[in-house]
Amino acid sequence: TKTEGAKVRYQELLDDAAKTIYPASKVYELRQGVHALHIAFSADRPTYLFALNVLIENSGATIVKQFFESFSNGRQVYCVYVKGANPTELAAVASSLHMLPSRPNDPVMDMYIQGSLTSEESILAFAAVIFAYYFTPPAADDDINELRRTMKNDPAQLKRFNQVYGRLFQEVTKEKHIGMAVSEDVPLFKKIFALFSKSNTGESIEAEAAAIESEICKKYFDEPATKMLWMTFVTFVRHVRATNFFKAKRAA
Repeated sequence: TKTEGAKVRYQELLDDAAKTIYPASKVYELRQGVHALHIAFSADRPTYLFALNVLIENSGATIVKQFFESFSNGRQVYCVYVKGANPTELAAVASSLHMLPSRPNDPVMDMYIQGSLTSEESILAFAAVIFAYYFTPPAADDDINELRRTMKNDPAQLKRFNQVYGRLFQEVTKEKHIGMAVSEDVPLFKKIFALFSKSNTGESIEAEAAAIESEICKKYFDEPATKMLWMTFVTFVRHVRATNFFKAKRAA
């Protein structure tokens, strides 16, 4: 039987969960140096827990207890008691949870677990992978270019060919494959992250972006598909920085 205080805490958390598509969370102090982090999520997203444990352990804190509470509305509340972390750190962990890949064996999450990427770099990598999946131009070799040349006098047929080829390219280039491309050249991705992280001083990032693009073209000259993926990552950073992303009082 739960105490009245526990019932109130769970109800507050479930009310918050009903208002968002992301995991809702709250931090409570249990005793000196030990805090409880409660996270409510849908029953079909248990893989969030793996990412959560990694985030907490990588912050230097220690998990001393963890358990589930299930509710009739299909929600589950994951309760974890943590020693050695302050409420602000735990709240930051919970807020970044839904931004990391929640699927097991994800290349980006694997890089984070191994320490190859920081949590901030992992979040950018995850977002860039999704962007690249949808917006990477299909790589074309000599055979594809020759086919296009044979249809240059038939615009309708050429358009249809480009659409079909684009769909086939997207089917072959899965998100996991794109993430693996990052894992095979982490130093290059860190340069892209540094470009993304430059303070918003108003100075142009074009010189640095052009230098990275030149490195990509030289390194992946013989791998057109991989080259296009990396070029799309740079394009993603350009687009994000062109928004109001770095302006605290304006929405991106």
